[in-house]
This record gives sequence, C-alpha cells and structure tokens, in this order.
Amino acid sequence: MNNYKIKIYSDLKELDKVRNFVKQIALENNIDELNTYKIVLALEEVCVNIIKHSYKFDSTKRIEILAKIEQNEILFSIEDNGPSFDPRDVLPVEVDLIRKKYQKGGLGIFLISQLVDKIDYQPKNKNFPKNKLTITKILE
Repeated sequence: MNNYKIKIYSDLKELDKVRNFVKQIALENNIDELNTYKIVLALEEVCVNIIKHSYKFDSTKRIEILAKIEQNEILFSIEDNGPSFDPRDVLPVEVDLIRKKYQKGGLGIFLISQLVDKIDYQPKNKNFPKNKLTITKILE
C-alpha cells in the first residue's frame, strides 16, 4: 500500500501541482493514461470548487490531498477548512434542466461523479476539524 500527500494554496495557479502529483503517482504505480486523465480531471474540479466556492479565492487558505493505493483502486482524500458542503446532496444532477436554462457551470459535481467510481464526504466536526471528500477510482 502506497500513501502520498500534497498541500496546495487556494489558488488556481496551484492546479499544476495537483496534475503533477497525480501523474507522478500514476507513473510509480503503472496507472494507465485514461485512468490518470480521469483522476486529474476529477481532482482539478474538486479543487476548483473548493477554491471558488468554499475559500472564495482566498489564496492564504490550504487544501490537502492524500492519496492511497489499495489493491485495485486509488483513493484521494481532499481536506479543507471551508464551509461544509456534501456534493452527494446534489446528485443526480439534472443535466437537461441545466442545459435548457443555458446555465453556466453547475456540472462539476456531475462530471466528478462520471469520472470516479465512488464519492464519500465527511463534514468537519468536533472530532475532525476539516471537511474530507474522498473519491475512489477502480483501476482495471
């Protein structure tokens, strides 16, 4: 079992670090290009949502990403200190409704749900001071 960790600032410029983090893990663990791409895209979307909606572009705030590989899957836990928001509460996303309204945005959580196999969420509480979103990708 391999474990990895990275901390980034709440700044869109930090997304390159996330991409490189995933690519390095993929390289070390022989994860194919398609799964690597899906993981990168999902993690980028999670981080953008935290930066934009939770931290309101406050670049002094931090996001921590922990990765763990277990047998045939990889788990990424993304931790932040912003307001709690469980993305599972808005799934399934009404894609047709968003499209009909010509709404800009609103599909990020749907996109994440299509790229990974499982989404878990633990809001911050008295026992754990951070929100923790875990996405799991099964490696075939």
